[in-house]
Order: sequence, then C-alpha cells, then structure tokens
Amino acid sequence: MIKFFLNLSSFLWVILLYVLDKNIFNLYSSEFLIFLIIFISINIISIGLIKKHTNFLDGTQEISKIYPAYNEHMPAFFAICVVAFSLKNINEYNLIFFFSIVFILFIIFCINNVGYLNPTLYLFGYRIYRAETKNNNLIIIMNYKTDYKKKKLEHNSFIQLDEHTYLIPNTTKKEK
Repeated sequence: MIKFFLNLSSFLWVILLYVLDKNIFNLYSSEFLIFLIIFISINIISIGLIKKHTNFLDGTQEISKIYPAYNEHMPAFFAICVVAFSLKNINEYNLIFFFSIVFILFIIFCINNVGYLNPTLYLFGYRIYRAETKNNNLIIIMNYKTDYKKKKLEHNSFIQLDEHTYLIPNTTKKEK
C-alpha cells in the first residue's frame, strides 16, 4: 500500500508538469484548484502513511557499502517525463487511448522503483540510498541529516516499507 502511494505521488509530479506544460486547465479555474487539492492530498497521504507505518525490525545490519541512489533511478524518471512532455494535449486524443498510455507509463514507473525519487519526500528532507550487505541489496530512505556512512545500522530504527526498502525515521547525526 505504501509503495503504491509513493509511486502514485511521484507520478503525480509528472502529471502536474504535463498539465502545466500543455495548459490543460486555466491556472485560475476551479478545475485546476480541484486538481491541486487532489495532488496535495495524495502527497500528504503518502507521507502520512510512511510516518504511521510501524513495521520495525530488530537486530543489526552490517553495511558493506552505502551510497546515494539517485543516479540509478534518474534515467527512468526523466525518460517518463520526456514521454509525458512529448504527448499532445489530452483533447487531441481518444480518451481511452490517452489513459491507456498514462497507465502504461505508471506501470513502467512502478516496475523501475522510480517512486522512491518522490519530490515530496525530498521536500520533507528524505534522501534515497542504496545499501549493500553480505546477504542483500537494500533501498534505504532516510533524513538527509542522518549519518548514512555508518557501517552498522540498528534494525530497531528501520521501518520496512516492502521487501527490500526501509525507512529510517527522523534521526539526526550524533555530535562527537
């Protein structure tokens, strides 16, 4: 459920850019206001779901390597944005055809884990990292103030979002 809302809220940024680029709505119209309310609501719901999720894990994880993961997912995100910008105005398409294209783009978005590049998460101070352990590769979402270069991460601070994705709630660097 969380992964779906993260992907949906990330994808809505692409839709927002498309709507603004193609002047789908008059910026001062009630339709645009309704669109913005839906956009903001889904983004707030995704952040709220993450903050309320309490599937903590116990133990310690030995991290052999951890690094920012933006470079891995950016090409897919930009490719989807390019496809969205290359679409004509919605009024020039058969509605079923247009929504089929949008649905396929959303599926590609989900398959490539691009939803973790969620601009809303970024605005709330979260960053995405790839961590390698001796058993697996993980995606870790944590606050930018967290010291991500630790070699041991305590699992009791991890919230599991899906099989290989974890959130470390707002903890900050410990001053030495």
